[in-house]
Amino acid sequence: MADNIQALWVSGARTFLIPSLPNLAITPAVRALGPPAQFAATQLTTAYNDALDGVLSALQGLPQIKLVRLDINELFEDLMAAPEAAGLTNAEDSCLTFGVIGGAICKTPNRYLFWDGIHPTKAGHGFIAGAAFLAIASP
Repeated sequence: MADNIQALWVSGARTFLIPSLPNLAITPAVRALGPPAQFAATQLTTAYNDALDGVLSALQGLPQIKLVRLDINELFEDLMAAPEAAGLTNAEDSCLTFGVIGGAICKTPNRYLFWDGIHPTKAGHGFIAGAAFLAIASP
């Protein structure tokens, strides 16, 4: 990642939006695997996000660079803690269920946080986009 950001910087890019990972332990797929898998997923997420912070710290020395870190982990924690405040009715289950005939997609996908076991719905991506806009717009 550092090499790619540096290459873009050399080409004239100065502002970069860098999202963290959400805690993968909160995804329906990992939650279905139980506490040991959730523990491991949390450890992996933390290690990745810590390494990301290290990369960003090393890049801060480039002249005129603006690194905007988007904390997806915190965003998803907030959505999980109070889904109704964001207009969601379900922040824990996936909208898409596999192996179910005649009912594989939930009736209200825009009210779910997760589309499948890992990925956000259109609404979930909308929350990420809104947070990204606010992060970039702030000085």
